[in-house]
Amino acid sequence: MLFQHTWKYVISGQKTQNRRLVQEGDYAVVDEVNPDRPILKVIRTVDAGVPKLLYEVGKTYSVQPGLAKKTVGNIRLTAIHRERLQDLTEAEILKELPITSMEEGISDAQWALRTFMATWNIMNSEPGTRWEDNPEVWVLEFEPALKATPKKRSSFPSRSQTQFGNEMEKS
Repeated sequence: MLFQHTWKYVISGQKTQNRRLVQEGDYAVVDEVNPDRPILKVIRTVDAGVPKLLYEVGKTYSVQPGLAKKTVGNIRLTAIHRERLQDLTEAEILKELPITSMEEGISDAQWALRTFMATWNIMNSEPGTRWEDNPEVWVLEFEPALKATPKKRSSFPSRSQTQFGNEMEKS
């Protein structure tokens, strides 16, 4: 996932939410068994009706500071919600943009919201996508994650196996 200006906050764990525009052809896959019906994944139907997985809870994604830039870390998606952009609360804005106010008398949340609104409008200038238009967005919640690496098999017992075995022999 691209985080051009906020990637350092993402990999440090300070930024734990991100909003992405809901596009035509997007749909959510929900947990049918759970009465709260949380969103499990978001799929976009692209050319010729071919579905493309966009986001999936539990999946690990690489963090890139820009297009064609080297990966700087990983995040694991923990939740997905769909809401209107302006439904953003003061608590959520600090998860989206964890910055400190630069003006006396303005809270960190107010400063972050002003900055977020201006940045959103720069990045989303098409009709229907601006802050004032209050478009629908996917709210992605995440946490820093280590890249999953396959475990190597060893022919020797691990230290815990050895200790467990020794404890068993003493009994």
